[in-house]
Parts: sequence; C-alpha cells; structure tokens
Amino acid sequence: MKNLKKVLALVVALTMVLGTVAFAGYTDVADDAAEYTAVSTLSSLDILTGFEVGSFQPDGDITRAQFAAVVCRALGASVSGNAVTGFSDVASDHWASGYIAYVAGQKIVNGMGDGTFAPDANVTFEQAVKMLVVALGFEPMAAQKGGYPTGYMVIANTYEMTKGINVTDQTAPASRAIVAQLTYNALDIPMMEQTGFGSQTEYTIQDGTNNKAYKTLLTGLDVAKLDGAVTVSSRYAGDKGQITFRIDETYDNEDYEKNNGDPKDPMVFKLADGVDANDFFGVASTIYVKEITNSKTEVIAIMANTDSEIVDLALEDIEESATNNTQITYYPSSSSTKTSRYKLADKPVFYYNYKAVNGIDDIIREKGAFKEGDDIEITLIENNGDSNFDMVIAKEYKYAIVDVLEVERDRFSTKTAENFTFDFEDDDKEYSIVDANGDAIALADFKEGDVVAYLSSSNSTNYANYDWIEIINLGESNVTGTVDETTADSIYVDGTEYINVSGKALQLGDEGMFYLTKTGKIFYVDTTASVSSNYGYILNAKKSESGFSTAYQVKMLTKDNEIEIFTVKDQIKVDGKAYDEEAVTVLDKYNTDKNKFNEIAEQRVVTFKLDSNGLIREIKTIAKAESGKAEYKADSQKLGKSLEDDVVIFNIDALSETGVYATDISLLVDETEYEYIVFKNANDEYDCVVITKGGSPIDYTQNVAIVQSVTTVTLDDGATNAKKVSYYAAGSYDLASIIIADDEDVSRPTSKGDYAKVTLGSFIMFADNGEGVASAYTVLAEAEMSKDKKVAPYTINEDALKAFVAGNDKDNGIVTGYIENWKANNGKRILEVKSTANYKYAEGAKGWTNSGSIDELVIGAGMNTYTFHNRTATKLDVMVGDWLGTETIDRISEDGKEATFFIAFTVDGDVVDFVTFSTRKSIADVAGEVGGDSTGDSAGDSAGDSAGNSAGATA
Repeated sequence: MKNLKKVLALVVALTMVLGTVAFAGYTDVADDAAEYTAVSTLSSLDILTGFEVGSFQPDGDITRAQFAAVVCRALGASVSGNAVTGFSDVASDHWASGYIAYVAGQKIVNGMGDGTFAPDANVTFEQAVKMLVVALGFEPMAAQKGGYPTGYMVIANTYEMTKGINVTDQTAPASRAIVAQLTYNALDIPMMEQTGFGSQTEYTIQDGTNNKAYKTLLTGLDVAKLDGAVTVSSRYAGDKGQITFRIDETYDNEDYEKNNGDPKDPMVFKLADGVDANDFFGVASTIYVKEITNSKTEVIAIMANTDSEIVDLALEDIEESATNNTQITYYPSSSSTKTSRYKLADKPVFYYNYKAVNGIDDIIREKGAFKEGDDIEITLIENNGDSNFDMVIAKEYKYAIVDVLEVERDRFSTKTAENFTFDFEDDDKEYSIVDANGDAIALADFKEGDVVAYLSSSNSTNYANYDWIEIINLGESNVTGTVDETTADSIYVDGTEYINVSGKALQLGDEGMFYLTKTGKIFYVDTTASVSSNYGYILNAKKSESGFSTAYQVKMLTKDNEIEIFTVKDQIKVDGKAYDEEAVTVLDKYNTDKNKFNEIAEQRVVTFKLDSNGLIREIKTIAKAESGKAEYKADSQKLGKSLEDDVVIFNIDALSETGVYATDISLLVDETEYEYIVFKNANDEYDCVVITKGGSPIDYTQNVAIVQSVTTVTLDDGATNAKKVSYYAAGSYDLASIIIADDEDVSRPTSKGDYAKVTLGSFIMFADNGEGVASAYTVLAEAEMSKDKKVAPYTINEDALKAFVAGNDKDNGIVTGYIENWKANNGKRILEVKSTANYKYAEGAKGWTNSGSIDELVIGAGMNTYTFHNRTATKLDVMVGDWLGTETIDRISEDGKEATFFIAFTVDGDVVDFVTFSTRKSIADVAGEVGGDSTGDSAGDSAGDSAGNSAGATA
C-alpha cells in the first residue's frame, strides 16, 4: 500500500551529538552545540564545571589557575586545600594553590620564567596543549620534536587531541569550549610512561599491545568508555534504572573484555541518577561507565556517535507482499509504481513499542491481515557500516484529544474516552511528556482540544496503572472543513488529501473538525464543530477574460490577512443556491471601483470553500448581528456584543483597498470609539467584526521603514505637494520608495504634523494604495539633525504611539539612548545602554507610554541593522549593515571612546530593527548632556573581576 499523503521514507546519517549525563545540564550549551559532548562528559566526570547560575559560558575565557585545576582533576590527583607553590604571585591561601603546586611538582608547568605563574592570566591555546601533552607523559617525545610550542603541537595533532578544533592564533586565549574539547579529546589517548631507569631508560606508550598495560586518563579515573548500542530499554528492564548494552568497542579496556568474554554480548548496566538512555534505544552510542566501589559501576553519561544510519518509514509506505525478515520493500515516493528495498542483517532484531518481538509479521501483520488501519511508524537502524539494517523498531502511537484538564490533580480526561492520571512522585514510573518539537513540557502547558500521541505499558483506557508512558502533545492538530472528494484510500477536506483511520465512513459534504495524527492522518471527526469561521471580506468581483476563457473572479481579504484573487468554480453555490459560471450575477453587486470597497460593507463578509484546485465552490453571506458606534470595553471584551477570543477583525478604515487588513482582538483599544459591524457564526458566537471607522488605517504588523532620503515632488499636475521617500526595510539592501502627499484626503497621517516629520532617519510605517502612494502613514520617531550634520537622540512621536497598539504584544516597544558597552551571556549579545526613552504598551493606556529607563537590550536573531554614515563633510545618510561587524563596537569598549546613539524597535524583548550613529563625543560627555552618568566603565570592570573570581572556584 502506498501512502497517498506523505511518504516518510528518508535515509539520513545520524550525526547528532546530544546525550544525557548525570547532571542537570547548562542553560547556554544546547544539545546540538559543537561542544555539547565534550562539556557534558567532562562535567559528568567532575573535571570541568560551570557556574552557580547554571551556565557554562562556552565563549568565555579560562585562567591559568582554573586550567591547572582541570588538569589535576583529569589526572584524578588528590589535592590539598592550601600549598606552597614556589611562585611569587601565588600565595599558599590562594584558592588554586593546591592545584598549582601539584602541576608544578609534576613538571606539567614551569611558570612564566620570572618566578611567577600568572594565575589570573587567560590560558592560551598552546599553553593548554602543552599542559595536557605533559600530563599524558609525552614530554620526552615533545622535546625531541622541537620543544615548546612546536613539539607539543606535533604530539597533539598526531594523537588527535586537536580534532574538531579550529584555532587561527595559538597564542590567543583559549575559550572554555576549546579547552573542554582539548581535554575531552585527551581522555582516551594512551599515556606514555617511563619503563626503565638509568642507561635502560625507555618511554613506552601504554596502548595495550606487546604485553603493555592499557592506560589513559579515563582508566586513571576508573572510567571505561564503551561503544555499542542499547538493546533493552530501561522501560522493559527488570530495574527501571538500568539498561542492557551491546558492547562493540571497549577502547582496549581489558576489564570489560575479560569480564564480558565476547565484547558483543550484551551487559546490564546501572544508570546514574539523571541519565536517561531511552532516546538511544538501538542507536550506535558511547557510554561512560564509572567504578563507584569495587563491586559497583554506573553509567554516568551516554552520547550518540556518528556510526548509525537511520531510515524512517510509515506503515503505508511498505509493500506488504514483498516484505519479510530479510528485507523491507517500500515505495520511495507517493507517485512511485516501482518499489525499492532495504536489506536486513542475518540476524536482525525486531521491537514493537520497545519490546522485543519475533519478526516482521508481529509489526506489520495481525492474524494474517495487513495492519493498514493503524498509525505505525517504523525505524530501521544500521550500526556497523555494512548497509544491512540490524534493528527494526516499530511504534504504534495511540491518539486522544484533551477535554477536561485538572493540573492541580495531575490528570486530564479526553474526548476519546481515555483518562490519564500521573503520580510524578513515584520513582518506579517513567514519564516522558514533550511537545511536537521534543521539548519537555508540563501538564500546565496543555489545553483543551490539544491532540496527544501516546505509548504506554498499559492497554487500559484508564491510564493510571502503568510502568512507563510517553506522551507527545501535538497542540491544535486539526483542520476544519468539508469533505469534497473521496477515494478508496483517502478523503479530501477542502481540497487537501488525508488518509482516514478514524473508523468513521465519511461522505461527500460531511462537515466538521478533523483531528490529525503525527503523520497527518485523520483519527477523529467532530461533525458538530462549526465550519463557518473561514471568513473573508469581498473587495471586488468581476468577470476576467484572458486567452480563450472567461472566468468570474473574486478579490478577497482573508482572515489570514492576505488579499487574494480566487477564480469561481463552475456550478458554484451562493447562499445555498447553485449557479453556473455564466449566471453568477448574484456576485455583481461587489463589482465596484477599487476605492469603494467599503460600500455595502455589511454584505461583504462571507464564508467560502475551495475545491482541490483552489477554485471557490461555495460562498455564504453572513447576516450582521449588530452595527453602530460604541466604545470598546476590554474588561468584558465587548464592542456592541461580547466578542470571542479568536474573533476575526477586518479593518476597512482605509483610503484604498490595499490599506485594508485582517487582524485579531489586539486591534481594539480600551475605551476607544469605533464604528463597527458585528457578525455571529452558527453557534451564536460573535467571532467576526468589521471596523468601518476608528480603526488604525495602518497594519502595525508590518516592518518598520527607515527613511534614507527625501525629495519634493508634486501630484495632480502640481496641485498637491508631496515627498518621495526612499527607505530601507526588513534588513534589505535594496532601496524602496513611497510617495507621501501633504493632503489628508490622499495620505492620511496618524497624528497632526506628521508630514513635516518625514525626514532623513525617521522611523515610519505606511499603507500603500497600490500605485506607489501612501494612503496612510505614521512617523514613530524622528531623528534630530543639527546644522553641522551632527545627530542628536531620536525624538519619539508620542501622538503617533497613542494609536500604536494593533498587532503588538505587550513586550514590544521602542527604545532610544546610547550604548555604553556590550557583553555575551547565554549565547546572546547583550547591550549595556543608557536609555533616554523606553516606550511600550501599558495596561490601561490607549497606546504606548514611556515605561522608564532600561539598562540592557538583547540582540535578536535576524536583527535588521542600519547605520548613519558620513559620506562627505555635508552628506549624511543611512546604510544597511551589521554595526557589530564594524569598528563601532571598538569605539564603545574603552573608557573615553565615542558614544553610539541608537533607536531600537523590539518584539518580545529582542531587538529586531536597530539604527546606530556616532556623536563624535565621548561617553562621559554624552552622559552629562543627556542627564546620565559615566559609571558604566567602572561597573563593567568590577563585574568582570567578580565573575572571574567566582569562576575560578568552579572552573
């Protein structure tokens, strides 16, 4: 059988570097970060740790004293608290004196050559390499190969200590991430030891060959590094805290080879607290096993390696008749008529919902019949590079729809009869509750109507008595519409094809809400759900003649804020009556001049349905419930009628049809008067409103435009003065332009006096009438220019901001001020600023208000950056560019350097539009002029010292 909706067959090389370890992890080291494996493994071994706030600061520096502590821990050295080091700058009560004394005593370090150690200096890359090479015993070989630093670098490169590291300057400070990678790479390099004395002195690499012992930093820490795969999940182990692991490679660890006999025989391992191996089931992995006592070991970390090849299939991709225990035959695409196959290994293993089964029949067949009605996902895993897949793992997800959620009682019931109860305090039960992206969530994140996919050890509909349960919250995984086509294997809902596994026979014309599985199949149908919420506002309608055909077309503003032109289908239904294409005169009432889209507004709200070709097959006009003029009441969410949370609002208070837009309830400002029309759906819910007057004529969800230049032009044969405005927007390097007329009947300003404020550098937004003229515009902020082309801080247009609420969250805003410095934190750049204005939404206010000063701004991903640039002594304009990549940052990083003024537009607290320019004045001078102070530099220094000292204790 072929999957007619979506073929999931996909061959990928597993290159993930994620893992789980016996500690909580770091807030600034993501699972997919390059340094994750190194940092996580070293932290599990207590060799390298982070900071008390839960961060690791991978881009930060590490001092020589801190790295001395790392080397000691890697060697498993027992170090006393205070010690005499022999260095003049390291007192015996220095926090690292014991570590420094140890590495000096082992001749791992010699100091700076003048009797000092420089404990607070940042360790350089070549210094870190030298310490590790000596710690591994390779000092004699390094001396023979050129000494410091060349000989040590040769050893490091030869034995892959520098693998995965790219450093251009060996004398520069090494970041904490680089030090972690160096130390991690050094862990399983065989050590060199002296094996003779006097004239018989020899140095031998302890690699386990020729009767030599096998010794690494890991063996010195009583830790074994083992490669293989988890063959029995902890969910089906006798003890929930253990796994069965097949060992493929022991890194020459004789203890495990001897104890295990055949390294490929599975062994049972206890998991340390915090280590979860379920995600590594069947996947080529590396485990780190630490000896706790003479008779007790624990897996302290498990990481995926890059040896696996994984294939994901849906059951319906498989050709049943040609699939058996030696091969999986499948269709490579939805249009394929020929099959392909994956070969299985000689003795493949098969699992169904984590439990071992006898063969492929237990996965794809049931009592001789193909399980085509089930939503089964199949994963093939090949671990040894021979292209024959070793494991076949099937998961049969079940699905439910959240109905009643009782977070305080740790339970929820569903529309599909299942009840879920959790006892999170029971250590004998395993819970995995994640969202569709695989991120852990809590029950408080669930809501009514969410679709959940689940696996469990229980087969009851009352999910309280189980050993383990896995739940994936898919959110609002549903579509609302009408069945308009059917085939033997699938149905079409409003033109989109779905496989139906709901068990309910669906007929043409069936309407409702269709709930979808992870793979997009329909598993549940609610025919009581309203399908009338697919609202549109008809702007125009007319016949269009092109080529050899004549078609009726409708221009529609959809609820998704798109203006689209739809072609009408033959035999369209309008208000329940069937019309053919030539007789759709019922739509002629909408055939108007494009600037009269607001005439008969109460008749233009419709619901519409499309066929599989995107043609309109049905239109229903919606009778108004009420129209009038009233103030909006936010507390009761009332404008004439009490509106639904998901109300669709069509704003047609514009001068042209291109200025209309659709939005949500955030458009409405408390205690503001609107002229409106309210509509209700089949469930008597007021879920659609048309604002005919009083709404903003500008869609505030658009990008801010930065004015680059302004020239004077005329409209209407010179009768109307106007400005041609060139601008940048959305970070584009291409200039665009718009004409703004000094005539409110042509270009409506948000506030009086806006026309004069349209100048170089201004922050503006506008609505285009479709012919390059702004039908409405607003100036959010104006750049003040002095006579000598110097730039002073921006001035916020408070009148404009009174209307600046629509489409914006309460965390959005506009900030002006000057930059004092910058810092890195949790992988983000943070600007240290002095703000002269900070405008954002305030409760109870009719727009944005000045909310007080701020000290920091977070640089957002994909930030649009612009810079004022002096091309000549008299020419100043705006350029697109990343200011962090220029000398600008250097000018604000040292005491007395130039201040950099800025204006920032923020969304959800992150900067999205950012304009900067220099005053050619010092930070201290600017601080005095704008009423600030000049304490930023000293504060920065003390903060840096404090961070360095606290970091030393935890390295």
